[in-house]
Amino acid sequence: MDHPCRGCAGLEAPTNGSQCVELFSPRRFDFSGLSSSSEAEVAVLRNVPVGAFLDGRLNVRIHERDILHASSKVEVLLYNAAPSSEAPEDDFVASDELILTRVVPGSAPALESETFDGATGFVDVVVRGFQGGSAGDPCVATLSAELVGKSGLENAGGRTIPILSRRLFDFSNLAASATEEVVCARAIDVSAFKHGVLVTRIHERTIGGTADLSVRVLSTWPSEEEPETDFFNGSPAAVTTFGNGNAPALLTSTLSTAFGPALRVVVRGNQPGGSPDTIMATLSVDLVLRE
Repeated sequence: MDHPCRGCAGLEAPTNGSQCVELFSPRRFDFSGLSSSSEAEVAVLRNVPVGAFLDGRLNVRIHERDILHASSKVEVLLYNAAPSSEAPEDDFVASDELILTRVVPGSAPALESETFDGATGFVDVVVRGFQGGSAGDPCVATLSAELVGKSGLENAGGRTIPILSRRLFDFSNLAASATEEVVCARAIDVSAFKHGVLVTRIHERTIGGTADLSVRVLSTWPSEEEPETDFFNGSPAAVTTFGNGNAPALLTSTLSTAFGPALRVVVRGNQPGGSPDTIMATLSVDLVLRE
């Protein structure tokens, strides 16, 4: 049988519902021209769909390599991403990598492989080189890369639920040492799911001093006898908290294993003591859920 990504003699396609995504075919990355102790990145792919994967593995084939210095390296990194139809021109990419595979001095051909989980539905692919020697010292690798997911979307029951379309939140009028919450979703039935990630896009933000905003997910379950009453657990299933910083930006938080059976989502503004600070941010929010 053929390899699940492309024809590859001697390999059998998986039979347990796994899926494979080819990220890039053999490609030469040359970072030899970097100055000593410096690095550079090559953006290889944007917004690769991986919503079908509950978890999986990044496989990097090393076809050739010429890396002279012991501390020089070439790395393949995946970053969670969450493209927005409301702002297609903006890149919403997590600042911390989802997974990193490192290529150091050694022989070729070879394979480096790392497992991952917690993908938000899309990833950006970056190759980064670091020159540990002097400028001109070889730091070259020819690589190809694939993602192999353990569960396909049709098997894993994956689903992205839009919670909040692009919306401005302004808590600047809060008094010192006060908080305020805005309910964005009262009770989303998630009883069919076991895993989830809270995805928060920051389109714009102006947050002064030590003030902060947070997106909070709480387990809840409405009552037919008292439909107007909110019954929810005070310990959040997931919280994303942020202050001032760059925008656009992407923040993610994995839901605790005991979330549900329904979820309440709120945005909270927190005004610290002392003189009130500006607390403004434009946000959009999704939940990425899997069985």
